[in-house]
Amino acid sequence: SELSMAVRSAQPFIRNAEIQLIPSPCKDALARLVESVQGELHIVSPYITQAGTAFITSRIDGATRRQSIDVRLLTDLNPLSVCQGSCDPEAILDLTRSFRLTMIHHLPRVHAKIVVADRAAAMIGSANLTQGGIQENYEYNIKVSSQEVASRIAQDVEEYSSLGAPITTDLLESYAKAAT
Repeated sequence: SELSMAVRSAQPFIRNAEIQLIPSPCKDALARLVESVQGELHIVSPYITQAGTAFITSRIDGATRRQSIDVRLLTDLNPLSVCQGSCDPEAILDLTRSFRLTMIHHLPRVHAKIVVADRAAAMIGSANLTQGGIQENYEYNIKVSSQEVASRIAQDVEEYSSLGAPITTDLLESYAKAAT
């Protein structure tokens, strides 16, 4: 349940974790994190644009992406965000076409911005998966390198995703058509 997740998450447990502070722009640190992925990438971002998904896909070799990397994406496909272009279903479709497996969930009011690479390292902060978030806005992020912490964050992301609705490729395509 939501309450048990909140109580569990509030318990201190960080030991032997390397923490890196990342002021704007976060693009170099995010690039290194994404380039390190070998099998699983969790992304949480309410706003996602073509610039953001292109940034992610350009950091990983195409054959590697299609053969060995699974992406779990949690976003908010709020109609207003889609109509305003701050959450682009076509960009999310491009992501689904670029990786071996992509699971997408819609969770209204998700506000977190998280990237977890292979449950080994995670970046958490204010940057959305957009050009502004990655390079132009004044954002702040923290990178934690710890399998214990990153695994816990990935687990929390999966629990958040279970509160939302799975989004199929067909549904994304209809959103993309409606947005144009």
